[in-house]
Amino acid sequence: MSKCSPSKEAIAELKDFLENLNLNVDCVDKFNTEQYDVVVSFATHGKRMLSEEIYKFLESIVHQKFSLKYHIVANVWKRDYENIPWKLAEYFNENQIEVLVSDFNWKPNLKYIMSMQKYHDIPVITVDDDWVYRDDMVQLLYDDFRKHPRAIISGKCRKIQRD
Repeated sequence: MSKCSPSKEAIAELKDFLENLNLNVDCVDKFNTEQYDVVVSFATHGKRMLSEEIYKFLESIVHQKFSLKYHIVANVWKRDYENIPWKLAEYFNENQIEVLVSDFNWKPNLKYIMSMQKYHDIPVITVDDDWVYRDDMVQLLYDDFRKHPRAIISGKCRKIQRD
């Protein structure tokens, strides 16, 4: 796993942004934020929700080998939520996947904004719904987080330099 260390300014800016968000989040409150060690968060939308490929992704997340308790959160824009396929809704329900619905289309930020606001005291792992993950991904990321709790931990990271 890679370790990327953001600047203190970037961390403070993100923390301030998340604390001042006032989202209208529609979620089922049966999920207690204090019963999980880590949250795995993703966004899904449009054609991806309709494809069979999403089930390969979901299976790879649902069947993680993790020594502690983790919780899966799907973040969906309201317009996409209104068109969610019945089969996918059933899958979410059967596998205790929480769905957070946003009135605003956060685009690529949708996968973490609402999850980080609701689960602000729990590490949040963001994943993409167009990948199939190895079964120890959550454990590896969590182990690195425990070693470097103030860092952003990533499975893949690039250094961007300015000219």
